[in-house]
Amino acid sequence: TATAVVMERRSDGVALFTFDTSTGAFTASGDVVTNSDERLKMNIETLSEALPKVMELRGVSFNMKDNPDLDKIGLIAQEVEKVIPEVVLTDKSSQQIKSVAYSSLVGLLVEAIKDLKAEVDEIKVQ
Repeated sequence: TATAVVMERRSDGVALFTFDTSTGAFTASGDVVTNSDERLKMNIETLSEALPKVMELRGVSFNMKDNPDLDKIGLIAQEVEKVIPEVVLTDKSSQQIKSVAYSSLVGLLVEAIKDLKAEVDEIKVQ
């Protein structure tokens, strides 16, 4: 069996993107982007109460059971799901493995920073 799927190589030999079937890692030589065009969206509302939601999240360091020598950082999907269920996906396997759409957290983090900035500005005025 193949351990990597390389979709295309540039003239310098660097793969444009690779999927490592042994680790599940996806590597792209460019940005990985998500459609975000306003014309594709509806019911757009600014996130509220962003800071309290961020405060409920717990950043962790960990090792994956199948690769214990690799140190990683991130979140625990089950914990995130309790706070922001819309960014957690559950696969259809019998184990129902959960994943976090990390890029979907960016909007929440932006609004949380703005909440903090407003608090700082209020303290400066006092």
